[in-house]
Amino acid sequence: ARFEITVPSEGDTFSILADKIDIAWDNSGTDDEMHIMLSGDCFYGQNITVDGDPGVYIIEAGILESIDEQQDCNGTLTLTRKRFGTIDEAYGEGGEFRALQVRHININLTP
Repeated sequence: ARFEITVPSEGDTFSILADKIDIAWDNSGTDDEMHIMLSGDCFYGQNITVDGDPGVYIIEAGILESIDEQQDCNGTLTLTRKRFGTIDEAYGEGGEFRALQVRHININLTP
């Protein structure tokens, strides 16, 4: 099912040390694997595989590690839905496939 990131909003600002980052998306509840990547220049990135497709995830305050405690930066939040499947053996020799839906938003991070 098609999905969109509903929280946070594009351009929201978070403190690396003091703020939790709530992440939410619509059309959840599938059997698909969800993956969150948060990257930026002033902190060490996070790659998170979410169990199931609950529609929400929280990056708790203090989880992100600042590279330069004086620097603000832009961050990119990427949410990926992964679906795996198999091709019917009646079609040639069968096989496997993987489908990805990827959504990005930009956020601002401060020390």
